[in-house]
Amino acid sequence: MTDTNETPVEGNERPEVTNERPGATEGDTRKEEQEAATTDQNSPDSRLKQAAEKLKSATGAYRELLASANPDIPAELIKGESIEELKSSLEEAKKLVAKLKAGLKEEARASRVPAGAPARSEPDTSALSPVEKIKYGLNKGGK
Repeated sequence: MTDTNETPVEGNERPEVTNERPGATEGDTRKEEQEAATTDQNSPDSRLKQAAEKLKSATGAYRELLASANPDIPAELIKGESIEELKSSLEEAKKLVAKLKAGLKEEARASRVPAGAPARSEPDTSALSPVEKIKYGLNKGGK
């Protein structure tokens, strides 16, 4: 609060009113103005805090959007405090998931068992003697 300084005036003239305190210097009034500005809601510090809160809220919403748009990526793999960090972690997560899927497919292919009985084939006669081969051929033809 500032004091007003009135000077006595003669006649019909209005007294001069100033907003300065008696004995206040120009530096004092500037200091008061600066203090008032720092407590103001529109000060740079408060605007910076508001912007940081909005950025945090926006990155949280973007993280949720990325998680819902990529259901095969676990949400825990999408990390970051900025849009760029979220995008790079999503790309890394996609690479990891693709690598895991390829590994699982390869494992499934290796352990695959054909359905049904194996096809019937002729017995291997390469280990039989010539006499045994003749006997086998006669028995097979006579059936």
